[in-house]
Amino acid sequence: MRKYRAPGGVGELRRARIRAAALGAGAAAYSLGILGEAVLGWPLDPRTAMLSELAARDRWHRRLFQCGDVASAGCYLVAAGASRPGDSDPRGLLSASLAAFGAATIGDVLSPLDYPVSFDDPGSPRRGERPENSATSASHGRHYVTTTLASAASVGLMACYWREFGRQPGASARRRLAAPVVLGLLAASAASLASPKLQPGAVQRLYTLGFSALCVDFARRDLARAAAAQDQ
Repeated sequence: MRKYRAPGGVGELRRARIRAAALGAGAAAYSLGILGEAVLGWPLDPRTAMLSELAARDRWHRRLFQCGDVASAGCYLVAAGASRPGDSDPRGLLSASLAAFGAATIGDVLSPLDYPVSFDDPGSPRRGERPENSATSASHGRHYVTTTLASAASVGLMACYWREFGRQPGASARRRLAAPVVLGLLAASAASLASPKLQPGAVQRLYTLGFSALCVDFARRDLARAAAAQDQ
């Protein structure tokens, strides 16, 4: 018996495959900084130093970290281009969030910090390494703006995940809780900036890994749904 294929099903499956591959690769590249600092022994305390500090102007390895961010941003932008409103993105929130996240990540790369901001912490043993008598550049200030925009875009992606897979009848507890947990980690990461004793670097790394895992599962589930829709 010949199966009925929904109009646009083949095109949506093709786009879903591109979106899944790009989103998975982008999530992996987004977490490369954590692997890099572990393998290369980059000299910042991961408990208190934020990931963006790996690309500060005074870091010899900043180009490596920036390359990973550019690759990640490019993948998210490709995923955005493969998310056409009317398929699995009826309100356009997914494509808008993916595009905003990719663009803001590129903004991060183009606006590096002048020096690791954790050196400003009163209790930092490396406080003395902050450049003396140096004015903060516009790039240093813009970095906070682009990071905030990336965080806002990630909330949009979490909302898409929860709407499409977390709140559906029969969803597993893991998928129901994934977006709220990652959102909680993002909120905790922002709150931890108030004091180095709250280990903002460690919390941010947990959020980064959680967000990347959510993106990978999003890609896998979205692809499976598109394949099932084509075979109906």
